[in-house]
Amino acid sequence: MHLDREALYDFLLGKLESHQNREVVRHLLTGCETCRKVSREVWEGVQVPDDIDLSAIAAQVWKQGRAFDRERDAAPDLLVELEELTPERQVLMARNSPRFQTRALCELLCQESIAACASDAELAVQRATVATLLADELPRGQYGRGVVNDVQARAWSVLGHAQRAANRPFDADDCFAKAKSLLADGSGDPCQIGRVWYLEAILRHRPAALRRGAEALPGRGAGVRRRARPGRLRPDRPGADAA
Repeated sequence: MHLDREALYDFLLGKLESHQNREVVRHLLTGCETCRKVSREVWEGVQVPDDIDLSAIAAQVWKQGRAFDRERDAAPDLLVELEELTPERQVLMARNSPRFQTRALCELLCQESIAACASDAELAVQRATVATLLADELPRGQYGRGVVNDVQARAWSVLGHAQRAANRPFDADDCFAKAKSLLADGSGDPCQIGRVWYLEAILRHRPAALRRGAEALPGRGAGVRRRARPGRLRPDRPGADAA
């Protein structure tokens, strides 16, 4: 589900009701590339009358969007830097360095984990494990609780996918249980829910669930390949605390 130009224009001019404003903000803060592109086109081209001030909520969305753009631009270099560290240092940085604790880096790690599953399952597990650690440290005041829970659910489902590739089905089950518990308190974004369903359906070999998840998935971006090949992280049953 995407926002249309008329809704974005009305949002900019403060014509929407409060609940509609919240829906627009929530959707834009999920990072939907289609709607953020349309919003930039609308907001850069519109002439706002002198007697209408940009609402505080619109200014906040614009600020958040720009911040996420900067995060996304910085993520590939941060990933290279992170993967040049030993596994122990990666864990330390994920848990203690705000510079690495960004949504964009977490999502990039998830993409790279999935990309590694076919050729190096242990590397996929490592990347997904670091993603779960980063997701746990994301500032909820900055991103919002629902969005952080979505990112955490995404990371845990990717870890489950990697554990399946590493032939650890029980660990994979634990990871998907954790992911679904986080989704229950997430933003409700169907794209985020679809991502978890899709990966779990691969594990379960359930064609119907696979189709349902795929229908909610956004387009897949090309993964970024990394030269660095760090050592392996072998988490002890990462979903053991899923309950």
